[in-house]
Amino acid sequence: MERKKQSDEYWVNLLIDFLAGKITAEEQTLLFEWVNKSEENKRCYTQLSEIWVSSGMGISNLPFHKERAFAMFKERVDAVMLNKQLKKKKIARRIAGIAAVLIPFVILSYIGYQYVELKSSLANQQSLFTSIVAPKGAQSQVELPDGTQVWLNAGSSLQYANTFGQDDRNLTLTGEAYFDVATNKILPFIVRSEAIKIQVLGTRFNVKAYEQLDDIKVTLIEGSVSLHHIMEKQTYKLMPMEVARYSKREHKMEIVKDTYSQATGWTNGAIVFNGESFEEIVFMLEQRFNVTIHIEKESLKKRQFKGDFKKNETIERIFNVMATGGQFSYKISGDRIDIF
Repeated sequence: MERKKQSDEYWVNLLIDFLAGKITAEEQTLLFEWVNKSEENKRCYTQLSEIWVSSGMGISNLPFHKERAFAMFKERVDAVMLNKQLKKKKIARRIAGIAAVLIPFVILSYIGYQYVELKSSLANQQSLFTSIVAPKGAQSQVELPDGTQVWLNAGSSLQYANTFGQDDRNLTLTGEAYFDVATNKILPFIVRSEAIKIQVLGTRFNVKAYEQLDDIKVTLIEGSVSLHHIMEKQTYKLMPMEVARYSKREHKMEIVKDTYSQATGWTNGAIVFNGESFEEIVFMLEQRFNVTIHIEKESLKKRQFKGDFKKNETIERIFNVMATGGQFSYKISGDRIDIF
């Protein structure tokens, strides 16, 4: 719960920085991604922006009165309740502090302009960004504008600005992808996935970061990788054949040697399990075969399995092998599989 509060406060503070014109281009991109991630985030953005402007903080043709604007802001926050878990006093103090800084520099008109610009940017974001999607049951291989080769696993997506390769090489990943990065000593290649930022100049690595899974895994095949946890402000370095495993539940990073790498097998159609929980295996099979799998026994979910299946294996064959020894039974009905 405390982690949730901290996260909300982080994004609200970033929103305030945007409205105040005190945000970097990198932070603005991050903010756009967060706003579009859920309807709740969009409501939070809209409410805070409207409160900011209606309180007099974004109006350029009227005298600015700090006390009046702050009083109006506080009153409106009390009425609207941006988020039940946010501490309003902290946000109010943040607004008041920024307002005090803005007054001497007379840039209130810019705030109003930025507010309109953000709404316009969000409305037109699809035309500014390119999205690549590998739906369930399929995989994709693409070449990015900078020459980087990307293999995208089933149920995954990439998003990057249409200026990718010109001013920066930043992209956002949801799901799993293998990258063979084109070398560019001027523009680092940056992959964001939730709270993790991965930065390289030219290398080969795999990222597994499905929102539905607890762990984010980064496997380095060749070169070097720098991982930065945005919220915790921690940086980690990876060497070839090392795996960084970040637990979103425990907020803990672990780096281990990859003694039996299955990180790239999927790019050739293979399916390899190396001690993953049955729950994670089932999720990956759902993506690969575009089916729904229901586990009836809770005790099965954390059980670990190992297996190596070649390309074009059927899901029935996979379950036949995994169920050997009576560890579980299953029933296939069309695109639904029940495990008990």
